Amino acid sequence: MGSRSKRYSATFHRAKAQAADLAQQQTAKTAALKAQQAQLVTAQSQLKVLQAQESVQKHYQADAAVLQQQRPYFEQVASLTQALTKQQQATTTQTQQVAATQTKLTQLNENLAAFTKVVAALPGVQVQLAQQGQQEAALAHHQQTLAQLTQAQADLGQLQAKVTQQQTVSQQLTQAATAAQGDYRALKNQWLTSQIANLAQQLAPGSPCPVCGSTDHPQPAVVTATVAVSQEAVDTAEAALQQAQNQATASTTALESLTEQVTAQTADLTQNLADFQAELQQAGLGQLADLTAIKTALQQRQDELSAQKKALLAQVKTGKIAELQQADLQKEITATQAALVTQEQAVQQAQAQHQKITVQLADAQQQLPAGFGDLAALEAHLTDLKQKIATYSQALTAAQQAVSDLSQQVAASESQQAMLTQQVKDTQGKVLALEKQLTLSLTEHFGQADWTQFKTLLGQLGQLPTLTQQLQQYQELGAKLATEIETYTKLVGTQTTVDLSQGQAHLATLQQQQTQLAADLKQRSERQVLNHSILTRVQARLATIAQKAAAFNELQAWWMPLPAVGLRS
Repeated sequence: MGSRSKRYSATFHRAKAQAADLAQQQTAKTAALKAQQAQLVTAQSQLKVLQAQESVQKHYQADAAVLQQQRPYFEQVASLTQALTKQQQATTTQTQQVAATQTKLTQLNENLAAFTKVVAALPGVQVQLAQQGQQEAALAHHQQTLAQLTQAQADLGQLQAKVTQQQTVSQQLTQAATAAQGDYRALKNQWLTSQIANLAQQLAPGSPCPVCGSTDHPQPAVVTATVAVSQEAVDTAEAALQQAQNQATASTTALESLTEQVTAQTADLTQNLADFQAELQQAGLGQLADLTAIKTALQQRQDELSAQKKALLAQVKTGKIAELQQADLQKEITATQAALVTQEQAVQQAQAQHQKITVQLADAQQQLPAGFGDLAALEAHLTDLKQKIATYSQALTAAQQAVSDLSQQVAASESQQAMLTQQVKDTQGKVLALEKQLTLSLTEHFGQADWTQFKTLLGQLGQLPTLTQQLQQYQELGAKLATEIETYTKLVGTQTTVDLSQGQAHLATLQQQQTQLAADLKQRSERQVLNHSILTRVQARLATIAQKAAAFNELQAWWMPLPAVGLRS
């Protein structure tokens, strides 16, 4: 029953909100209608302005028709202008071709003159080539002589090296012979000393001396200690001395022979070099100091002759080619001269055609109406007129369509406004009737239509189970306290000696709690009874309110399918 009361209250308030929303929509629709009406007035003003310009547009159309009829004259001028431009380009091209041909002819004549000059110089070049061969032969002879002298100088150098080597050998052999002679003399002296000692020892008084034959030996030689030397050793030393002396003599003889050869070859080389230097000086190579300078000069001369020969051969080759190309070049010059005559005639014809087109263009331009210089200006003016005519036509059509659309919108809005006004009026009447019925019901049950108390009771309806449970808990607690008081009373009555101070204090506390609980219980009981009585009456009345709520839901279902007035929420 409580949930139905809540639904009824929500439905009632939603109905009031929808009624207010309908009124707000009516206000908005009224403002929108005024705006549409203002737009319609503006569109009608714009349409009148455009309609006032119709005469100007007719004038534009007449001008466009006249100019369109004059278009062929402009096209003729444009065609002649294009033809004149094309003819100017053709004349310029042909003139350039004549100039190019003249330049080519000049170049061909210059080439022919150059070829003729080269061919004429060919015999002289061939004479120079013959002289070049003689100079190359003389250079080859000089180079051969240089090679011989260079070889002779190299041989002399080798011979001088042998002399130097032989001098060293001779010196060494002479020193060896001197050393061998010293060794021989020392060994011979030692041998003689030993022989004297032997003879002195063998002398006896009266016996003849083996050397002098005397039998008197007044003063025999006194010999100290000697080294024993054999005759064989002395002979060996003498043979070594003889061999060393022979080798020294042979080396000296060979040195003298080599020295004589060096002297002779030096004289020959000096004379031959002097003769060669004189020959080279006579050949125009100048005074050259030695073979190195001669070699450098001959190499330079060879390089010069090679370069000269290469240049002469190139001239000969060019001359031969010139001889072959001279006839072809003469033919090409003849053909070019003929082409030049043809091109000059074409230029004259092009200039005559250019003059003709110029006269035709001047005549055609005189036939054009004033104000337009050419076809492009006419096209631009026609395009501008057509654009203005099209723009005006589009604007007029758009304005007419706008007036028509806005007129339809205003009519539709006025119809919707009337319908919405009626719906608001009907809805407000039904809400007032429902509120009146609800006020009578509240007055019957509460004595007055106290909406605040009604909303408070509806809010407490959900707390009824909780309050009932609290009342039961308080009743159980009061019974428990009564039992404890009875128990303490029995204990006091049965005991003869007892400490009453503690029991009395505890009893006082319990009695105080019981008194407080009783007061609370009484207050809550009274409130519970009051609330229960009120809620019982409310529940009894809610059945009647639920029936009215069902009727209100039917009314709401009737409002909802009206999208034009915006009643859906």
